[in-house]
Amino acid sequence: MKMKLIYFWIILFSLLSLSTTRADDAEFAGEGETVWPIENKEIEMVAETVMVRPAGRRWEVTCTFILRNTGEATEIQVGFPDLTDEGPGADTSRGTIQDFKCYVDGKEVNTQHKTGIESPRKTVPYYPLAYVWKVPFKKGQKRIVKNTYNFGGLYISDGTTELNYILTTGALWKGTIESALIVFDLGKLDPRFTYSIRPTGYKIKDHQISWNFKDFEPETDIEIGLSPLVQEWFEEAEIYNRTDSIEVLKSLLYNGDWLLERHIPRNVENEFFQKYENLIARLESLGVNASRFRALKAIRTEDAQTDVRESFNFIEELKKKDELSDDDEEILYIFSYQAHCCLDNLEIRKGLSEVFLIKYEREISCLDTIQDPNKRSKTGSYLMNQQAYYKKEIENLDSLINQQKGK
Repeated sequence: MKMKLIYFWIILFSLLSLSTTRADDAEFAGEGETVWPIENKEIEMVAETVMVRPAGRRWEVTCTFILRNTGEATEIQVGFPDLTDEGPGADTSRGTIQDFKCYVDGKEVNTQHKTGIESPRKTVPYYPLAYVWKVPFKKGQKRIVKNTYNFGGLYISDGTTELNYILTTGALWKGTIESALIVFDLGKLDPRFTYSIRPTGYKIKDHQISWNFKDFEPETDIEIGLSPLVQEWFEEAEIYNRTDSIEVLKSLLYNGDWLLERHIPRNVENEFFQKYENLIARLESLGVNASRFRALKAIRTEDAQTDVRESFNFIEELKKKDELSDDDEEILYIFSYQAHCCLDNLEIRKGLSEVFLIKYEREISCLDTIQDPNKRSKTGSYLMNQQAYYKKEIENLDSLINQQKGK
């Protein structure tokens, strides 16, 4: 049976990164094809309840708003903001919301999807699109407005995704909101793998994150940052940590390193490194040299500046090789970047520079194998420039190391 984790990351790179959005109702001005949000001095939002839950690869939302007219009889145009897709090739004429429906006092009403423009008053937010509908009010009347819709699913970039609810449009109604309950049901996603939750004051129960506001005027929107690929890696690591498949173990370790390049939620960081270490130990128990993974783990942990033994071992192994594999070169470049950006250890930086120097000197010795004279000349010029750079770098690092030693 072929294990799915081998192909775990291939899907990732074909996904478009979209910003998903949900929002409170607001009053909108504009009778033509374009509209903009406005403040209302007569209508109050008494209460709201918002439930967000997963539906396959999408999310379903149900919002219920209780509005009360404190003035004379009137009719207003209520709108629900919508955003457009983002990213290369995105269709900016389409919104992220689908299957939008509106009910007023239990009866479905027709809505129009209109283009938003910037308000003449710069103090209110701009939204590129909005669903709008008319709601009449008698003097003192309360009306219940319910919106249902769904929006794009877990569109992943860098192994993370964000869920947002635009709460601040609720501040455009008169006064404060007496009560608001906002609930995000994450389904199979575990709240442990959130890297940010805003604002504060939330509660977590099972796989739900909720806010219960009282007598408030929204000043910030709700944002939940998730790392679903980290959660999936945890699950795969738990399943296969005793496997005899070297290919599977290496895939998990490479995938773990890919995640380390991006974002590991702080509250599972220690557990992540423990699972990473368990996979390394299992690989070694099968007779495989796992020094490259130990070196990468050492340089990515907080104690990297003191725990560098594995880093030196890895560098020495690279120096002894007659030729670097593609994997070696990829790890070398990652390792070099981390060493320059994250470490003050000059010996590691010198060792890496020596590996690069060996690499370029070997490539220079093979220039005669390039048949095209123009290509040979350009390649030779580049390689000799790199050779000169790393020779100078090694000299500079030697000088700094001697200074540190007081010589």
